[in-house]
Amino acid sequence: MLDALNSALSGMSANAKSITVNANNVANLNTTGFKAAAAAALADAPSAGMGGGGAVVSSIIPQMMQGGLMSTGNPWDLAIGGGGFFTLKDQSGAMLYSRDGGFNVDAQGFVVNSQGMKLQGITPQGAMADLNVSQAGAATGVSVDAQGFVNASFSDGRSQTLGQVALSGFNAPQNLNSVGHNLYTATPASGSAITGAPGTSGMGGIVSGSLEQSNVDLASEFVNMISSQRAFEANAKTVSAESEMTREVLNLKA
Repeated sequence: MLDALNSALSGMSANAKSITVNANNVANLNTTGFKAAAAAALADAPSAGMGGGGAVVSSIIPQMMQGGLMSTGNPWDLAIGGGGFFTLKDQSGAMLYSRDGGFNVDAQGFVVNSQGMKLQGITPQGAMADLNVSQAGAATGVSVDAQGFVNASFSDGRSQTLGQVALSGFNAPQNLNSVGHNLYTATPASGSAITGAPGTSGMGGIVSGSLEQSNVDLASEFVNMISSQRAFEANAKTVSAESEMTREVLNLKA
Protein backbone atom coordinates (compact mmCIF):
# COMPACT_ATOMS: atom_id res chain seq x y z
CA MET A 1 0.00 0.00 0.00
CA LEU A 2 2.77 2.40 0.96
CA ASP A 3 4.73 1.50 -2.21
CA ALA A 4 1.71 2.46 -4.33
CA LEU A 5 1.30 5.69 -2.40
CA ASN A 6 4.99 6.58 -2.75
CA SER A 7 4.90 5.82 -6.48
CA ALA A 8 1.83 8.02 -6.95
CA LEU A 9 3.38 10.89 -4.98
CA SER A 10 6.61 10.66 -6.98
CA GLY A 11 4.55 10.66 -10.17
CA MET A 12 2.77 13.82 -9.07
CA SER A 13 6.11 15.50 -8.32
CA ALA A 14 7.66 14.46 -11.65
CA ASN A 15 4.66 15.59 -13.68
CA ALA A 16 4.47 18.90 -11.78
CA LYS A 17 8.11 19.57 -12.72
CA SER A 18 7.40 18.67 -16.34
CA ILE A 19 4.48 21.11 -16.41
CA THR A 20 6.74 23.82 -14.97
CA VAL A 21 9.32 23.19 -17.72
CA ASN A 22 6.63 23.32 -20.43
CA ALA A 23 5.18 26.53 -18.97
CA ASN A 24 8.62 28.16 -18.94
CA ASN A 25 9.14 27.17 -22.58
CA VAL A 26 5.81 28.71 -23.57
CA ALA A 27 6.58 31.89 -21.60
CA ASN A 28 9.82 32.28 -23.60
CA LEU A 29 8.24 31.72 -27.02
CA ASN A 30 9.33 35.22 -28.13
CA THR A 31 12.66 35.35 -26.27
CA THR A 32 15.60 35.82 -28.62
CA GLY A 33 17.87 32.78 -28.83
CA PHE A 34 15.93 30.85 -26.19
CA LYS A 35 16.35 27.08 -26.20
CA ALA A 36 13.41 24.98 -25.06
CA ALA A 37 14.09 22.51 -22.27
CA ALA A 38 12.80 19.00 -21.70
CA ALA A 39 12.38 17.16 -18.40
CA ALA A 40 14.22 13.84 -18.51
CA ALA A 41 12.31 11.34 -16.36
CA LEU A 42 13.39 8.07 -14.78
CA ALA A 43 10.34 5.80 -14.95
CA ASP A 44 11.51 3.57 -12.10
CA ALA A 45 13.62 5.54 -9.66
CA PRO A 46 15.41 3.66 -6.85
CA SER A 47 13.84 3.69 -3.39
CA ALA A 48 14.83 2.60 0.07
CA GLY A 49 12.76 -0.59 -0.34
CA MET A 50 13.24 -3.53 -2.68
CA GLY A 51 11.11 -2.12 -5.51
CA GLY A 52 11.29 1.05 -7.54
CA GLY A 53 10.32 4.37 -6.08
CA GLY A 54 8.26 5.67 -8.99
CA ALA A 55 9.04 8.40 -11.49
CA VAL A 56 11.43 11.28 -10.89
CA VAL A 57 12.83 14.03 -13.11
CA SER A 58 16.52 13.21 -13.39
CA SER A 59 17.53 16.39 -15.23
CA ILE A 60 16.32 19.35 -17.27
CA ILE A 61 17.96 19.18 -20.70
CA PRO A 62 18.11 22.17 -23.09
CA GLN A 63 17.18 21.34 -26.68
CA MET A 64 19.84 22.97 -28.85
CA MET A 65 18.12 22.86 -32.25
CA GLN A 66 18.43 25.96 -34.44
CA GLY A 67 15.68 28.55 -34.13
CA GLY A 68 14.37 30.57 -37.06
CA LEU A 69 16.12 33.81 -38.05
CA MET A 70 14.35 37.16 -37.95
CA SER A 71 15.73 40.10 -39.93
CA THR A 72 16.14 43.36 -37.98
CA GLY A 73 18.40 45.47 -40.23
CA ASN A 74 20.58 46.38 -37.22
CA PRO A 75 24.21 45.43 -38.04
CA TRP A 76 24.90 44.71 -34.36
CA ASP A 77 22.11 42.13 -34.21
CA LEU A 78 23.96 38.89 -34.91
CA ALA A 79 22.68 35.36 -35.41
CA ILE A 80 24.58 32.09 -35.79
CA GLY A 81 23.57 29.99 -38.76
CA GLY A 82 24.64 26.59 -37.45
CA GLY A 83 26.55 25.41 -34.39
CA GLY A 84 28.34 27.40 -31.73
CA PHE A 85 27.70 30.06 -29.11
CA PHE A 86 28.66 33.68 -28.67
CA THR A 87 31.37 33.95 -26.01
CA LEU A 88 30.78 36.60 -23.35
CA LYS A 89 32.86 37.84 -20.42
CA ASP A 90 31.05 39.19 -17.37
CA GLN A 91 32.27 41.85 -14.95
CA SER A 92 34.10 39.23 -12.85
CA GLY A 93 35.98 37.86 -15.86
CA ALA A 94 33.96 34.63 -16.05
CA MET A 95 33.08 33.25 -19.49
CA LEU A 96 29.47 32.59 -20.42
CA TYR A 97 27.88 31.39 -23.64
CA SER A 98 24.71 32.40 -25.46
CA ARG A 99 22.80 32.19 -28.74
CA ASP A 100 21.24 35.60 -28.10
CA GLY A 101 23.01 37.97 -30.49
CA GLY A 102 21.38 41.25 -29.55
CA PHE A 103 24.46 43.46 -29.15
CA ASN A 104 25.35 47.13 -29.05
CA VAL A 105 28.52 49.21 -28.67
CA ASP A 106 29.21 50.90 -25.32
CA ALA A 107 30.88 54.26 -24.71
CA GLN A 108 34.35 52.65 -24.70
CA GLY A 109 33.77 50.91 -28.02
CA PHE A 110 33.26 47.41 -26.62
CA VAL A 111 30.58 45.20 -28.17
CA VAL A 112 28.29 44.20 -25.28
CA ASN A 113 25.03 42.37 -24.66
CA SER A 114 22.04 43.75 -22.78
CA GLN A 115 23.68 42.91 -19.43
CA GLY A 116 26.89 44.73 -20.34
CA MET A 117 28.88 41.53 -20.85
CA LYS A 118 31.66 41.89 -23.41
CA LEU A 119 31.53 39.89 -26.64
CA GLN A 120 34.78 38.06 -27.24
CA GLY A 121 36.71 38.35 -30.47
CA ILE A 122 39.72 36.69 -32.06
CA THR A 123 42.94 38.67 -32.41
CA PRO A 124 45.16 38.36 -35.54
CA GLN A 125 47.41 36.13 -33.40
CA GLY A 126 44.52 33.72 -32.74
CA ALA A 127 44.01 34.68 -29.10
CA MET A 128 40.66 35.63 -27.60
CA ALA A 129 40.06 39.17 -26.34
CA ASP A 130 37.26 41.67 -25.72
CA LEU A 131 35.95 42.83 -29.10
CA ASN A 132 36.50 46.59 -29.35
CA VAL A 133 35.34 48.61 -32.35
CA SER A 134 35.96 52.15 -31.07
CA GLN A 135 37.28 53.15 -34.52
CA ALA A 136 33.80 52.51 -35.92
CA GLY A 137 32.69 55.84 -34.41
CA ALA A 138 34.03 57.73 -37.42
CA ALA A 139 32.76 55.22 -39.96
CA THR A 140 29.89 55.83 -42.36
CA GLY A 141 28.90 52.17 -42.24
CA VAL A 142 29.63 48.96 -40.34
CA SER A 143 28.99 45.38 -41.37
CA VAL A 144 29.77 41.92 -39.99
CA ASP A 145 30.40 39.20 -42.57
CA ALA A 146 29.74 35.45 -42.36
CA GLN A 147 33.25 34.82 -40.98
CA GLY A 148 32.60 37.28 -38.17
CA PHE A 149 34.88 40.05 -39.46
CA VAL A 150 33.69 43.51 -38.44
CA ASN A 151 34.28 45.83 -41.39
CA ALA A 152 33.97 49.62 -41.31
CA SER A 153 33.73 51.92 -44.32
CA PHE A 154 34.69 55.61 -44.23
CA SER A 155 33.67 58.70 -46.18
CA ASP A 156 37.05 58.91 -47.94
CA GLY A 157 36.50 55.47 -49.48
CA ARG A 158 38.67 53.57 -47.04
CA SER A 159 37.56 50.31 -45.43
CA GLN A 160 39.04 48.70 -42.35
CA THR A 161 38.58 45.42 -40.51
CA LEU A 162 38.11 46.21 -36.82
CA GLY A 163 38.03 42.70 -35.40
CA GLN A 164 36.50 39.25 -35.66
CA VAL A 165 33.76 37.64 -33.58
CA ALA A 166 34.75 34.48 -31.69
CA LEU A 167 32.42 31.50 -31.30
CA SER A 168 32.64 28.59 -28.87
CA GLY A 169 31.50 25.01 -29.35
CA PHE A 170 31.13 22.04 -27.00
CA ASN A 171 31.32 18.28 -27.39
CA ALA A 172 28.00 17.92 -25.54
CA PRO A 173 26.19 21.29 -25.61
CA GLN A 174 23.01 19.72 -24.20
CA ASN A 175 24.90 19.37 -20.91
CA LEU A 176 25.63 23.08 -20.52
CA ASN A 177 24.33 24.67 -17.34
CA SER A 178 21.60 27.27 -17.86
CA VAL A 179 22.08 30.26 -15.54
CA GLY A 180 19.18 32.38 -16.83
CA HIS A 181 18.99 35.32 -19.25
CA ASN A 182 19.80 32.96 -22.17
CA LEU A 183 23.25 32.33 -20.72
CA TYR A 184 25.07 29.04 -20.16
CA THR A 185 28.22 27.95 -18.38
CA ALA A 186 30.41 24.97 -19.19
CA THR A 187 30.19 21.80 -17.08
CA PRO A 188 32.35 18.67 -16.88
CA ALA A 189 29.61 16.87 -18.84
CA SER A 190 29.55 19.48 -21.64
CA GLY A 191 33.32 19.57 -21.93
CA SER A 192 35.47 22.69 -22.13
CA ALA A 193 34.74 25.38 -24.70
CA ILE A 194 36.37 24.94 -28.10
CA THR A 195 36.85 28.46 -29.41
CA GLY A 196 37.28 29.35 -33.05
CA ALA A 197 36.27 31.59 -35.91
CA PRO A 198 32.79 31.40 -37.44
CA GLY A 199 32.65 28.90 -40.29
CA THR A 200 35.52 26.78 -38.93
CA SER A 201 35.73 23.68 -36.71
CA GLY A 202 32.01 22.98 -36.92
CA MET A 203 31.00 26.55 -36.05
CA GLY A 204 28.17 28.20 -37.94
CA GLY A 205 28.47 31.41 -39.90
CA ILE A 206 27.41 34.86 -38.66
CA VAL A 207 24.25 36.39 -40.07
CA SER A 208 24.41 40.15 -39.46
CA GLY A 209 21.22 42.17 -39.14
CA SER A 210 19.26 39.18 -37.82
CA LEU A 211 18.36 37.55 -34.53
CA GLU A 212 17.72 33.89 -33.82
CA GLN A 213 14.22 33.28 -32.53
CA SER A 214 13.38 30.73 -29.84
CA ASN A 215 13.11 27.11 -30.94
CA VAL A 216 9.94 26.54 -28.89
CA ASP A 217 7.32 24.46 -30.73
CA LEU A 218 4.09 25.79 -29.24
CA ALA A 219 1.92 22.88 -30.37
CA SER A 220 4.29 20.29 -28.88
CA GLU A 221 4.53 22.20 -25.62
CA PHE A 222 0.74 22.25 -25.20
CA VAL A 223 0.48 18.55 -26.04
CA ASN A 224 3.17 17.71 -23.47
CA MET A 225 1.56 19.97 -20.90
CA ILE A 226 -1.85 18.32 -21.31
CA SER A 227 -0.27 14.86 -21.10
CA SER A 228 1.59 15.76 -17.89
CA GLN A 229 -1.54 17.35 -16.43
CA ARG A 230 -3.59 14.21 -17.03
CA ALA A 231 -0.85 12.02 -15.55
CA PHE A 232 -0.71 14.32 -12.53
CA GLU A 233 -4.48 14.00 -12.06
CA ALA A 234 -4.32 10.19 -12.36
CA ASN A 235 -1.62 10.02 -9.69
CA ALA A 236 -3.62 12.39 -7.49
CA LYS A 237 -6.61 10.02 -7.72
CA THR A 238 -4.35 7.14 -6.70
CA VAL A 239 -3.18 9.09 -3.66
CA SER A 240 -6.79 9.83 -2.75
CA ALA A 241 -7.78 6.17 -3.12
CA GLU A 242 -4.80 4.97 -1.08
CA SER A 243 -5.61 7.49 1.66
CA GLU A 244 -9.21 6.24 1.78
CA MET A 245 -8.04 2.62 2.00
CA THR A 246 -5.63 3.49 4.81
CA ARG A 247 -8.44 5.23 6.68
CA GLU A 248 -10.68 2.13 6.31
CA VAL A 249 -7.91 -0.17 7.59
CA LEU A 250 -7.30 2.02 10.63
CA ASN A 251 -11.02 2.12 11.37
CA LEU A 252 -11.19 -1.71 11.24
CA LYS A 253 -8.29 -1.99 13.68
CA ALA A 254 -9.97 0.47 15.99
